Amino acid sequence: MISWKSRLLRIFFSVAFTLLLLEAMLRYFYLLPVTAKGAYLCRHRYADHMHYPYGVGRMRTGEFNVVLTMNNIGMRDDDVGPKMPGRKRLLVIGDSFMEGWGCERGEIFTDRLEEELKALGKDVEVVAAGVASWSTLAEAAWLRHEGFALQPDAVLLSFDATDCAGDSFYAHRLERDEKGRPDHIRPGRRRFDFPALIHEYLAAHSYMYRYLDRALTKKFPVTEWDYGFWAETDDVWAPMRSDSEIPDALYESYWTRTREALVTMKELCDEKMIPFLLMQHPAGVETDSSCWETGRGTAKFGPGLIAPRRFEYMQRMTDQDSVPYFSLLDTFQRAEKPARLFFPYDGHWSKEGHALAAEAMAAEIVRRGMI
Repeated sequence: MISWKSRLLRIFFSVAFTLLLLEAMLRYFYLLPVTAKGAYLCRHRYADHMHYPYGVGRMRTGEFNVVLTMNNIGMRDDDVGPKMPGRKRLLVIGDSFMEGWGCERGEIFTDRLEEELKALGKDVEVVAAGVASWSTLAEAAWLRHEGFALQPDAVLLSFDATDCAGDSFYAHRLERDEKGRPDHIRPGRRRFDFPALIHEYLAAHSYMYRYLDRALTKKFPVTEWDYGFWAETDDVWAPMRSDSEIPDALYESYWTRTREALVTMKELCDEKMIPFLLMQHPAGVETDSSCWETGRGTAKFGPGLIAPRRFEYMQRMTDQDSVPYFSLLDTFQRAEKPARLFFPYDGHWSKEGHALAAEAMAAEIVRRGMI
């Protein structure tokens, strides 16, 4: 007859083996052909969310199948250490486009930009700081609290069409500095949480916990503003709508938080005497009727080319606020085969889009004498 102690030991070892097996599977889940964001995406104390340092996970759709590998600061780049003597450092901040959504290392904008600058005779280290679903408020918070610690010689900010919706959402948790400027985004609350020290230890050592942490964050937020990147009722593409769809007075209100964040980033860079440049890039429907052909309907855009309303608005706004600005609209519209610049359904840049953007931006950065 088996004693109760033996049964208890069997149960213990069975549970322990199961947990170890599950941990191993999740730790190497990126090897399987499925999306595994829980392996690399985490909460952040200043910018809402971030990548785990050295996190690894897979991103897969019908159009791409990419393993994402993060560096020591949680970005898709080589490790970032002390600056080398004589070498300039350009910090590039943005959302999924700067993360290189759907493309491999070596193909993405920041990697290509470094190559293009070196080809133009500039000894420059381009440091990537792109996180999917960041917006200008999140980017300003990260720059202030972590980005400047990297000692950049110049800062390039990439602006996406969905940033206004993200800023409107994050504004519900916005904290300000002593001057009333945006400072950071207060972390979202959830109904189930662990003490900070326990959370940090488990997140650093267990992929199983990382998936649990992400699930708790997604499924148990205290309010609708404590998790997500925009509200379900928001039209994230509003800045691209025509004046017949969104009148000018209402249209301007979409930009309030974004404008504030951009001015703040420029002021922070000025205070540290660091050149700052805002780069705005077009979506497929703003580039050519052949671009983003199979996916544009998901955003309620029909066939054809839409008017460049948000580029005209951004030009006026940055002129008024003295924010250095460069548009990639003409560059993309003049491309020989514009349809190749975007994934047809997903809508992010293909490797050709990254290459074209990097070539144009390298020339503009050199022209302005930023580096």
